[in-house]
Amino acid sequence: MNKLKFKKRLLSGLRRKLDQRSGIMLLVVLWMLVILTVLSVSLGRNTNIELALTKHAIAQAKAKYYAFAGIEFSKNLIRLDSKDKQSLSSDNLYSCAVPNLSGISPEGLFKRNEMGSGYFSVRHEVDDDHSQEHSRQYYGLSDEDGRININALDKNTVSILRELIVLKGLDRDVANTVAFSAVDWVDSDTIVFDESYGAEDDHYSSLDKPYHCKNLSLDSKEEMLLIRGMTPEIFNEIKDNITIFPKNGRLLVNFDTASAEVLLSIARSVAGGSTNAELSDADSAVEKLIAFRKGDDGLEATEDDKLYDLNKISLNAKEKSVLMSISRYRSKRSDYINVNVVGVEKKNNIQSKINAVIYRNDLSLVYWNRS
Repeated sequence: MNKLKFKKRLLSGLRRKLDQRSGIMLLVVLWMLVILTVLSVSLGRNTNIELALTKHAIAQAKAKYYAFAGIEFSKNLIRLDSKDKQSLSSDNLYSCAVPNLSGISPEGLFKRNEMGSGYFSVRHEVDDDHSQEHSRQYYGLSDEDGRININALDKNTVSILRELIVLKGLDRDVANTVAFSAVDWVDSDTIVFDESYGAEDDHYSSLDKPYHCKNLSLDSKEEMLLIRGMTPEIFNEIKDNITIFPKNGRLLVNFDTASAEVLLSIARSVAGGSTNAELSDADSAVEKLIAFRKGDDGLEATEDDKLYDLNKISLNAKEKSVLMSISRYRSKRSDYINVNVVGVEKKNNIQSKINAVIYRNDLSLVYWNRS
């Protein structure tokens, strides 16, 4: 009997221990399930984030290539324009570097060209009435030759850059410093162009962070920030009115695509002297030129735009003298074309923008920037 009782107590103890262990195991299993659930949710969330990022990257890549498609589309139009002798002979704001539109408006040609799951548009701003409040989006190519070429500045044209800076409300001494120093920066010699305002190596080597005067052509507009007297504020004011193309040759500006500020700068640079004209005469001459160029509807970059013709503009003697004097700077066609294209992936509304300059003669990209 004693043996039987002992076995019963032993078996009962074993059962209690097994029950305790089973409870512990159950708790362990439950905790493991909780941990695995948390890990699964976290992994799923990370996977969803990675999947979303992957989709976004794919959409960005698509938008980029839609934008590049806009560049190739523009190149082909420039190529066709170059083959058309009549179209090649002149460019204006309405039909810059494109062949005869034959009833197709620039908007119809350049707005929302669909392809795949997206599209591209080519557009830029036209400054009506020469103020930001009246600027508007215009579909098409724009003319780099309608700007003041810094690389073409010399002693005969330096005053054009000076007048542009003065037009922006800057002091004439500041304008002289930037303009004369710009000539020293791009010319090949090491002689200071103007002792009061110019700058060569002696000036730049004496700065807290010294560097050399380049004495070569600018490779980018932003390089002007290295020139004596230039500040980010001045640069931001003039950057849309200047170019660095072509990198050599004399100063030429397309009067049919140049902004009023560019034309005013050129006209004011010849006031006095041989023209015997005042600044007011230069201003009124440009005002009449712009009004004539707009055509009957009084708007820039529309189908009725007229090509500049000195003999068809009603001018007084001094105004005519100004326009005759600046005619030596005039070009009629665009050799360097600015393309501002946006590519859009529609599903995610992702955009990619490219600003490029295309050289007409060989369709090369002489400048491009993507954002």
